[in-house]
Amino acid sequence: MGCDTCPDDRVMEGVFYVVYTGGPPHAPFAAMQAAVDKVAEATNGIVFRYQPTVHPDGSIEYERATPEPPVPEGYMRDEHDPWVLRPVWSSCLYRMYRVQRLEDGTLKIDGLCAMPMSGIPAHQPLTNTNCRLCKVGCAIGSIPAITN
Repeated sequence: MGCDTCPDDRVMEGVFYVVYTGGPPHAPFAAMQAAVDKVAEATNGIVFRYQPTVHPDGSIEYERATPEPPVPEGYMRDEHDPWVLRPVWSSCLYRMYRVQRLEDGTLKIDGLCAMPMSGIPAHQPLTNTNCRLCKVGCAIGSIPAITN
């Protein structure tokens, strides 16, 4: 149940957080597409310059009638198609994603660490370097190490 001033029937707008709750490693990316769709519903028919589609493998594809889109951290431009951005994040149980559709329609996707022992504040966007050097990360499908 929501708070007294937050009606349950209101569509959440703006920023969505995607947290891994089980399933295959690409599961968070399927949830990202649902978040992008919710943002599109909440914009009441606004037509954005960029129209992103998030595929189940996590790649983001933009319509080709626009300039090449910016590449968020954790993604790289496809070498054969500059309108396709592929995720390069290492697999981690503790990473969540903050997904936001900007005014031009491009996606701003920040990786955030939900593991306090990493030493990175949960609100601070991650870089690929943070994740590669992390000593407490755990790949999806692995058993987390128990540390004291």
